[in-house]
Amino acid sequence: MAVMARGSRYKQKTDYLIVAICLIGALWLLNDGWRDEKFQQEHTKNDQPDGTLQLNRIYGPMVCAVAAVYFLISAVRLSSKKITADEQGLHLPQGRIIAYNSINKIDKRSFDKEGHFTIEYQGEGTDKQLKLSDRTYDHLPLLLDEIVRRTGAVPIDAESTPKELKDGR
Repeated sequence: MAVMARGSRYKQKTDYLIVAICLIGALWLLNDGWRDEKFQQEHTKNDQPDGTLQLNRIYGPMVCAVAAVYFLISAVRLSSKKITADEQGLHLPQGRIIAYNSINKIDKRSFDKEGHFTIEYQGEGTDKQLKLSDRTYDHLPLLLDEIVRRTGAVPIDAESTPKELKDGR
């Protein structure tokens, strides 16, 4: 049975919320810069607009629009992001496959508190690391259990580390 971890719904919803905030901010700045006569009079001296009026008319809305586009792209890309653990190995979003027999170590010491774990594996003749975080993917505990089951590896966790590592020495 394949286990899949998809892109984090929480992060995706947060990105959509940021898009909405950026668009509202851009509209607010545009309204102040172009339609609010009182604001325009306060920020015009000798028939010349000052920096604040220029900011509200041009630069502020542009920055808000660029930020909105960035977070919109991030949210859309996150919806298609997934990692799958099946019989062949661990399938990553870039199309790479990590075979279970190439996994050397699974470090889950930070999983309970910080929400991420690290897989060390042999790839292309060198040792590599893959850090998976619950801020990026949902259903990571199921994925971790499946990887441990398939590899037969005993993950490094807080109970299996020496006392010196627990104390931070």
